[in-house]
Amino acid sequence: MRAHIYQMDLTPENIRLCFAPYEYVLKECCGQIPSVRYARVYSLEVGAEDPEALYALLNLHHPSDYTARSLSVSDVIEFELSDGSSVFYYCDTIGFKVISFDRSTAHAPTP
Repeated sequence: MRAHIYQMDLTPENIRLCFAPYEYVLKECCGQIPSVRYARVYSLEVGAEDPEALYALLNLHHPSDYTARSLSVSDVIEFELSDGSSVFYYCDTIGFKVISFDRSTAHAPTP
């Protein structure tokens, strides 16, 4: 199973949303997570749909090719399921929320 990590670029227009709790982002963005503000920063193979395990990996034991910032509040994890669908998780202040996310509007990371 593939997993993908999406993070907001630390730009002036995004800074108030970066590292913000889920409810705050929903309030500020008309009730949805603004996928257009996100970049896909990393992809990897995982054994299971487990956002907590991925959080630990990307905070405590970074893979050697991982160059993005540590997984944090406001980041999004996508798990590609075996049936071709995906499930998305928003990293909240405590735990994860399953969300709707349009990966087609995410962009390449800003260098």
